[in-house]
Amino acid sequence: MPRVARGLAGDHIYHVLNRGNGRQEVFHKNGDYAAFIDLMKEAKERNPVKVFAYCLMPNHFHLVMMPEKGEELSRWMQWLMTSHVRRYHRHYGSSGHIRQGRFKSFIIQRDEHLLTVVRYVDEPLTAKEMELMRESVNRQSPYGQADWRVTISQELGLESTLRPKGRPKKDAADAKK
Repeated sequence: MPRVARGLAGDHIYHVLNRGNGRQEVFHKNGDYAAFIDLMKEAKERNPVKVFAYCLMPNHFHLVMMPEKGEELSRWMQWLMTSHVRRYHRHYGSSGHIRQGRFKSFIIQRDEHLLTVVRYVDEPLTAKEMELMRESVNRQSPYGQADWRVTISQELGLESTLRPKGRPKKDAADAKK
C-alpha cells in the first residue's frame, strides 16, 4: 500500500506524532526527556518552525507546530529524529530502529479544532473529540470542519485521506452482472 502524501504547506498548523517501535519506551528517565527537548531547541535554530505545544510520553510524543514553508517541517523532523536516534544509541549502547516508522502529521483548522488539539496534547478529550482525532491521526487527514477538510484536502492533494478505507462496495446493478 502506498504511503499517504504529506501535503505539506507553509503557514499551516500541524499535529505531529510518532511512537516507539512496537510501542516500546524511548524515554526511560528524566534525562531522556530533557535531551529530546534540547534537540527540539536545536532543530528550531536550524529550521524556522514554531512549536505551540508538545507532550513527551514514555513511548511517544505529540507536537503542535507551524513551519514557515512546508518543507521545513520535514527537515525539522528529519534532523530531530536522526539526532535523537543517534543520542539514544550512544547513550544506551544499542542499535536498530527505535521508532515505528516515519512520523505522522496532519493539518489542523485554525479555530476550535486547534484548541481541541492543543488541549488533547495536555489532557483527555471527550469520546466524540477522541474519535475524530483518531480518524485524523490514523488517516493523516486534515482535522477541522467537514467543508474545510474537503477544501484543504483538494488544495494539497490529500483527497485519499478522506475516502473510506477498502474497496468500494458493489452496487446492485454491478452485482447482477
